[in-house]
Amino acid sequence: MSAETKILAFAFPFVVLASLIEAVVLSRRAGGEPYDWRAAGVSLFDALVRNGLRLVPLPFLAAIFAFVYEHRIHTVELGTAWSFALLFVGQEFFYYWYHRAAHRIRWFWATHAVHHSPNQLNLAAAYRLGWTGKFTGTLF
Repeated sequence: MSAETKILAFAFPFVVLASLIEAVVLSRRAGGEPYDWRAAGVSLFDALVRNGLRLVPLPFLAAIFAFVYEHRIHTVELGTAWSFALLFVGQEFFYYWYHRAAHRIRWFWATHAVHHSPNQLNLAAAYRLGWTGKFTGTLF
């Protein structure tokens, strides 16, 4: 089991528990719009299927990543706080541009639109990310 899989297996129940606590608090709130339990259920189902799809191997992606790794320009060691900070900022920079592309390019929007489909913005909506990321190239 990879480190990412272990972290997700540990963190996922806490995220679901936090969203359930939020749901109970929001549903008992007087006055406002009623909590959409069906949307929360759909978000949970989406997350469960997406996590299950992590187990599906996609060999062609492995070959592409092996090629890219083999032809990398530089390897940054995580031995110092400076290198860790640089990689963190770099990862955030590239994620920003991916997220922007996911809103602008229809191919990526096909997967990302699921995240924006709930009518209420809450924690359950945050983990509704769609199933087709492996096929649309989200990893790139």
